[in-house]
Amino acid sequence: MEHSNVRLTQLGKHELQLVSKQLVKGKLLEHFKDEIVNLQEGDLRSPMTVQIGKREITIQVKSKRQDFWPKVKGITGNNVFIVFVDYAGKQNSEEADFYIVNPKDFRVVMEMRISELRKKNKRARIDETNTLIFEDRNRVGTNVSVDHLISFKNDWGKLNQGAHTV
Repeated sequence: MEHSNVRLTQLGKHELQLVSKQLVKGKLLEHFKDEIVNLQEGDLRSPMTVQIGKREITIQVKSKRQDFWPKVKGITGNNVFIVFVDYAGKQNSEEADFYIVNPKDFRVVMEMRISELRKKNKRARIDETNTLIFEDRNRVGTNVSVDHLISFKNDWGKLNQGAHTV
């Protein structure tokens, strides 16, 4: 899906998020065209709800133009996913990169972040929602980079695996 009519550098944060949700919607329709029963985009800040066959899933969409996604908080549940949309270094005619994670994947990413932080003598822990909590500051959530997500690139099939039926 090309977005050549949109100048990504000129979009504000909210507009970029709306474009990202539309791109994710397009990818869902591309990969699950004959299986999608219902797709609700939600408003700007709310997740998407998608019914693929008899499986209902929730998708948070997070977009970025810089080197990392800031202050990302965790996810839990069997039918919950984050789709990270990456526009960094992309020209207007280039497609964004997509990284799809479930809570188990996100836990692995948070464990990688804990390891990185310990090397810098920073203390943090992962709570029951897979959110990184900094113990020396009153900060919740952490930066996530493409390096943390590279093994989840374009893993759209994951959305149709292991979901509970409605």
